Amino acid sequence: MQSDPQSSYACAMAGFANLIAYRAEEAVTLERRAVEMAPDSRLAIFGLGMALAGACVWDEAIEKISRAVDESSRAPYFLGMLAWCQAASGRQEQARQTLGELERRAATEYVSAITPALAWSELGDQEKARTLLGEALAERASMLVLMNLPCFRKLRGQPLLEDLRRRLLGEVGEGAIR
Repeated sequence: MQSDPQSSYACAMAGFANLIAYRAEEAVTLERRAVEMAPDSRLAIFGLGMALAGACVWDEAIEKISRAVDESSRAPYFLGMLAWCQAASGRQEQARQTLGELERRAATEYVSAITPALAWSELGDQEKARTLLGEALAERASMLVLMNLPCFRKLRGQPLLEDLRRRLLGEVGEGAIR
């Protein structure tokens, strides 16, 4: 951001870094700025949605993530994060419907196991989450290294996440995951 203060991308990435660092309010501020600079940027819109979810501003978070879903032709990653956000906000039936769409699409296209795993965890189905997280690890889902994101909140402190962290450490080596 210092080298290009007018870059929506740099601002959105700074917001994401703040979100990972558990600074949701700062993330929201930066992501709003990114959207102001580039109102049609799917990255900034989605980043704002995730930052708002991190700050538990659910209605607006769902609105922004839904916009990213629609503007991405319902890309599976965005759909999975929408399902997580719906579940986290108490909209269980909507989350299950979104997960149903993901499951139907998985029959004909690639859908990473990571986002449905996070949504199922939020819905309280830890067994399904465990199975899907194992699949995510097998497919080497890059999102697994971002365990500080709000979407991992239901897993923190649970044996499921600690087991996953140990398995990841075995894959990438000590010091890569903290």
